[in-house]
Amino acid sequence: MTSHLVASLIDILRTAAYFIAVITVLVVAHECGHFLAAKLLKMRVVEFSIFFWKRVWRIATINGTEYNLRLLPLGGFVKVAGMEPDDLFHGAALIRPARATKREKRLIGMSDDAMARLVPGQIGEPVRELAWNSVGADCNLTFRGIADLQQRLRSADLTAEERNYLQQTLDARHHEVDPAEFNQRPIWQRAIVILAGPFASLLFGYLLFCALGITMGLPDGIPTNQVDTVVAGMPAAKVGLKPGDRIVAINGKPIRTGADTVNTIHSSAGVLLHITVQRGAQVFQVAAAPVATNEPILNPRTHHLNTVRVGLIGYSPVEQIVWRHSSALNSVRVCSEQLYTYVVETLRTLFSKHAFQNLGGAVSIGAEIHHDSHHGPAQVMLTAALLSISIGLLNLFPIPILDGGHLLMMLVEFIRRRKMSSTEVEAFQSIGLAIIAVLVLVVMVHDIQRLRG
Repeated sequence: MTSHLVASLIDILRTAAYFIAVITVLVVAHECGHFLAAKLLKMRVVEFSIFFWKRVWRIATINGTEYNLRLLPLGGFVKVAGMEPDDLFHGAALIRPARATKREKRLIGMSDDAMARLVPGQIGEPVRELAWNSVGADCNLTFRGIADLQQRLRSADLTAEERNYLQQTLDARHHEVDPAEFNQRPIWQRAIVILAGPFASLLFGYLLFCALGITMGLPDGIPTNQVDTVVAGMPAAKVGLKPGDRIVAINGKPIRTGADTVNTIHSSAGVLLHITVQRGAQVFQVAAAPVATNEPILNPRTHHLNTVRVGLIGYSPVEQIVWRHSSALNSVRVCSEQLYTYVVETLRTLFSKHAFQNLGGAVSIGAEIHHDSHHGPAQVMLTAALLSISIGLLNLFPIPILDGGHLLMMLVEFIRRRKMSSTEVEAFQSIGLAIIAVLVLVVMVHDIQRLRG
């Protein structure tokens, strides 16, 4: 009993170590893309941290960038100056708009509407007038304006909010425009920094895949006649096939290998098949007609992708992974073709009506890594490579807080020819957080149901 508990504990710790290592490496690889692009464009990178939460070790400070190791061992982040919503107007000159427009200012560190949002209705019109009139035609505080602000701050009849408002205006003169900040750069440079993250994830996954091919060999999945997953709404689900079922015969002909099953189903589009299924000690028969679908198929001899019309009933077989060694050149070629196939299939899944049934979250990732940990580091690296590619693709979706959401905000800025205010950005990102929270919850519930089922 004790040895069993010890073995279980070791198994859990091994899975946790693999999970933390995989997530951290993939997130850091993604953040390295943002980091290197920002550095190449000479933007000011404030911090690059491995892990989150409290800092436990300041590794070094090089060229103004602080490199830290933090306490919570999961992922990492890069902080580029001027990238956060509160930094949108940092380093900008004070601006007094024409009296015919809304009387709003852009202050260094905090916009006028941001201050008004913090203390709505508690800053009187005379105080606002004083702040506005302290700005000269050159968009900076005048000497007279500074003197007026200082004198008014000595007055006892100001509220705490009005005093803070005037102090913010007065403090603005101590700042200068910082051209090295993210928000001071043209859209095309900001877009490059944002796109560099997803690109780095795709590149890292591809290179990891190629490294596996060159060193340990290429994984070749040999299908078995056992059901792994079932796609909702497809014939397999409609006739009641479940994960773990074993297909033993089709139309009375015994099935000895997974390849026999796949070939028979693929070549029978639109033809009703009588499938004999074994579920534990029970053997029963179902009837299903494969749905005709265009699928990219990798030719095992030429390693080229060919689009062919095949029949599918909507299940994935359990695969036995065999690692096959080949030359470096052939490994790179095959990895490139498999990368293309994986990207196409991922995008097709995401845009299909069965997207939620095929998506997996932290629970599915943990389960997959737990399974892979029993088959050695090579299998874990293969999963990490595919996850990295998925991270790169998913981050391009135009959902606020994802990289695609940042690109969407830049598109809005380009169309209307002015930056979004901090209030607008925060509202936009709040919507994105809500969308992500709902997606995470739905996917997590689905993951748990799938594992229990």
